[in-house]
Amino acid sequence: MNKKIIIKDNNEDALIREINKRKDIKAERIKRLLALPDLTKKENSPVKILFDQIINLPMFKDFDLVDFPRIVTVEQCFDLLNMPKDHPARKETDTYYLDDTHILRAHTTAFWSFYLKDKKILEKLKKDGEIKALALGIVFRKDEIDRSHYPAFHQIDGLLICKKSKKIITQKDLKDV
Repeated sequence: MNKKIIIKDNNEDALIREINKRKDIKAERIKRLLALPDLTKKENSPVKILFDQIINLPMFKDFDLVDFPRIVTVEQCFDLLNMPKDHPARKETDTYYLDDTHILRAHTTAFWSFYLKDKKILEKLKKDGEIKALALGIVFRKDEIDRSHYPAFHQIDGLLICKKSKKIITQKDLKDV
């Protein structure tokens, strides 16, 4: 059975309050994006139906389901994942910056930094020799709107860490996913 983990960031609420006070074009665009529904949580949405089918696969039954903030730091989204400083995704032309250090999450992989800082998760890894998690949700990237592009879309991301003594993850395991 999947365990749901909701990670809150009080800083996100403060940043949203600040954005809501602003009237500039950049702030208005960010407000519109944040108002979009996360279809991974909206009942009867085709996105939720598909993602529910994925997370209910037997191979994912023991995975934690992680919900994390839509506003993250540049460090959480890029630096901690070793994304090069000159990577195109870091540019203002590709990512929605609220300020110099905060962005709308550009991918769900950013959940790793939240999940791996949780003391209970680290204790579980030490005790059980493994941790497993999935994060699904809305992400944001600057895209021209056309029939195949939109600045908000939905992703699912996974993380599996285990001790070699428990299991060696092979190429076949990855292909099976």
